Amino acid sequence: MSTFLRQFHIISSLKNNYDRDVIPFYKVIAPVLSRHPAVRKMHTQSINKNLQLKSVDEIQNASTKKKPLAVILAWMLAKETHIEKFRALYISRGFDVLTVNMAPKDLLFPVSGSQVIAKNVLDYFTSHENYEDIVVHAFSVGGYMMGEMFVQMRKDAEKYKDITSRIRGVILDSAVDFEGLPTGFPRAVTKNPITLKVLEWYVSTHLALMFNVATKHYLTSSKNFHNTPLKCPALVFVSEADKVGSPVANQMVIDNWQARGVDVKLKCWKDSKHVSHLYKYQDEYVAEVDKFLSKVNLLPSKL
Repeated sequence: MSTFLRQFHIISSLKNNYDRDVIPFYKVIAPVLSRHPAVRKMHTQSINKNLQLKSVDEIQNASTKKKPLAVILAWMLAKETHIEKFRALYISRGFDVLTVNMAPKDLLFPVSGSQVIAKNVLDYFTSHENYEDIVVHAFSVGGYMMGEMFVQMRKDAEKYKDITSRIRGVILDSAVDFEGLPTGFPRAVTKNPITLKVLEWYVSTHLALMFNVATKHYLTSSKNFHNTPLKCPALVFVSEADKVGSPVANQMVIDNWQARGVDVKLKCWKDSKHVSHLYKYQDEYVAEVDKFLSKVNLLPSKL
């Protein structure tokens, strides 16, 4: 028998054995799919240009169901792919998620920007009373936004009187208050060293020259942020490597909150970047969030 024929018989034999022994793919995957049903379709509602709701329920049904609500006060110019990781964390734990975004101009001109957004968030709470349990997760300038929310809550105490009891927990991630704006704002907009210097100069000038337009509102927000009207537990994430939401600045907030009777836990890493703790220490970050949700009785018994 020629070499060619011997090789042909060997290959044919291998092919026949392979066809006989291999189990069809659909028979392998079917039991797996039965144990892990397909992920339910996500429903999204754009409430306005700054607020977006996501739920596994139809939005019209979500407004009547009693579910916990996670409010993500996003960092400036946050990418959807990054925010989605945090949304998924909460949605997988039975929450609906309200994402709040703030543009640079909203920060620079708070009367027509951040203050309007803060009021819209609170009005959403009052018009959706089915969300009896709320967790606020604030990133970077979300700390400033929270201060603006506290200003509105004190300004119209009667309208927003029930919100303090409905907010069951607060998580701060790399929080930035007034003192972090000159360094935090430029770094949220660009990574170019020359542009950074120009923006730092611009923000410092803006704070000096626009006192009535902006600076006095930042100071009022900061005062209200440090003197929180909330009594619910809080969890604070920081990093020693973060020059924007520094541990020192966050410790001042913690000290003031603890003086007002708030139960605060601090988690500090050594080398994670600004609002990047989840990406570098995912397992540890998620474990801390789960312990916190369990502490405020909002972690489902089965995950």
